[in-house]
Amino acid sequence: MRKRTVIIGPIILVIGIAFVAGGVVGLKGTTSTISTFTQPQTGEYVSSEVVLNSTADVVVRPSSSTGGLVPAQALSDVNSTSLATYALPASSTVGGSATYVGVQGDYYYIIFTSSQPATKIVIAGDLAKTVESGILVLLGGILFVAGLIVTIIGAIRKSNKTKQPRGVTDADYYSKRQDSPPPPPNTTILQT
Repeated sequence: MRKRTVIIGPIILVIGIAFVAGGVVGLKGTTSTISTFTQPQTGEYVSSEVVLNSTADVVVRPSSSTGGLVPAQALSDVNSTSLATYALPASSTVGGSATYVGVQGDYYYIIFTSSQPATKIVIAGDLAKTVESGILVLLGGILFVAGLIVTIIGAIRKSNKTKQPRGVTDADYYSKRQDSPPPPPNTTILQT
């Protein structure tokens, strides 16, 4: 039983590590961040293109009152006065962050300011894939801990069986056992 426990523990541990790694890779694949802006004109800063082939959520933090998420085809038409006309309205603005829910298509985030913005754009991919990856990480963590516990238990657990010489069965052991010790070897018994 101890050998089986010692073998099963590391197997569960390795499976847990594989699940965590797969989940982390999945999460990284569904989330990306844009933090660099180019300056095509003085006072205008434009992010790299935000390409959303499927619906995604976009979080801009900190959001700017002079910035907005603009469709790529309208980029050349946008200036500081027409920004409100072209910018996509945020689904919510909380704690200085603007969130755009269920966005699809090609966009740029444009900010009109006098210095390089410290704004970051976080794109969270398909919710179902994100949840799936999160569950993999959670399940992997649970399996990792369980595998670690089983491995430790298997390593420190002592066998409950009495140690017997090899090749001797329980029946042989108990049939040869006596209540009194055997006579010492090379002893002659005298008769009177």
